[in-house]
Amino acid sequence: GYSILATIVERVSGLSFEEFLNQNIFSPLGMQYTLVNSNSNIELINSADGYSVANYKATKISYTNDYSYGSGNIWSNLEDMIKWSKNLLDPKVGNREILDRITNKYNTLENGDSINYTYGFFIKNHKGIKIVEHQGGVPGFNNYLTVLPNQKYVIITMFNNQNIAARSIVNNIIEILAPSELIEPKPQKVIEKEINLVIANKISGTYALSDGMELTFNLQNDTLWLTFPLDQKYQLFSQNDTTYFLKAFNAQCSFEISKNGVINKMLWKQRGIDYPGSRVKERVDITLEDLKSIAGD
Repeated sequence: GYSILATIVERVSGLSFEEFLNQNIFSPLGMQYTLVNSNSNIELINSADGYSVANYKATKISYTNDYSYGSGNIWSNLEDMIKWSKNLLDPKVGNREILDRITNKYNTLENGDSINYTYGFFIKNHKGIKIVEHQGGVPGFNNYLTVLPNQKYVIITMFNNQNIAARSIVNNIIEILAPSELIEPKPQKVIEKEINLVIANKISGTYALSDGMELTFNLQNDTLWLTFPLDQKYQLFSQNDTTYFLKAFNAQCSFEISKNGVINKMLWKQRGIDYPGSRVKERVDITLEDLKSIAGD
């Protein structure tokens, strides 16, 4: 959809997408380090490498030879993103009416539900605070841009580590910026039950959350353990056959059993936000000889 939109911009304006953005957004806002990486002739200076980090080991996995645009591939830095974000709160480019559409739901379905995706942003709520945000990521990178329209704050987080828990960091910053406006959910009393060892054994494995965070579950004897990427290990306690909670900090996770009895989906709940996750299939190391056998057209 966004690639089609970029083509519409080019045909209506008679300019390349990059030139249109330069003339109408980047230059007027003084964004001198921002560009559309649309062809191989562009020289990228001081570009960060992206990494995947597991077991304290960082592996470079970023690439720069994708020249598609519209839905992404705009390169920038923190300084320019601050300039762009200020324009959301106090527009010099565009107008107030259009920017208000970004920060407010406007589509309503026939059943009365409103769509929380506006003009490129999601409208959400964190402990009573309205947030307008979008996550961005390609292999090796994980970024968030979050607007608090009522408090007039913008939070920009840019990570060259695809495994970092970016969502949790953003939530912590929100709570630092507006502590007096937080509405803490009332804690519910949880009754611990005996673990169903058959189902817990099916749960065992690694699951990737939507923000790139990976959680590993292991059944050892009659105890289910959760391990984070940096080998932080916590015991899980059963609320029912498929729902578990932690005593070390306030978080819960639940697992979905398919019709054939397989568990490949999970939901991590923390700080009032749900993070869906999917099982990571078995990974095998690839040797140089394996790579040579794959090479070709």
